[in-house]
Amino acid sequence: MSSNLPLEILIAGTGSRISEEFNAPAIAVTCSALRTCYRDELRRLSHLFDFPVTVTFILLSMKDREQLKERSTIRAANEQHYMKSRMVDSQLDLLEAPTDESDVTIVDSSQPKEKMPDDVFAIIDGIYT
Repeated sequence: MSSNLPLEILIAGTGSRISEEFNAPAIAVTCSALRTCYRDELRRLSHLFDFPVTVTFILLSMKDREQLKERSTIRAANEQHYMKSRMVDSQLDLLEAPTDESDVTIVDSSQPKEKMPDDVFAIIDGIYT
């Protein structure tokens, strides 16, 4: 997104490049994967590896649109984050919330930013233990 390319373009060939460049027991990839078809495509990429791959999505979810815009404004100003508050509406309009996707865990991102890493790492620890 920061490169202003749609996910379909960015994802093409990603699995084979990751497979060639990494030989690690765990690989974390961050992306928005807002639509179900994007998540489905990432699931299909797992067959490109020569070792078993577990695909798990962690969705940071905030129901309050205005709070999300406020956080985006603060992060853009303080951390030079690419996600500007003007992008929030279009991203939320694209979001297809997972309903029957057992490999998606939702983390409440309305909580303090400092607490979220603990929640995310607990999910990751659960995957690998």
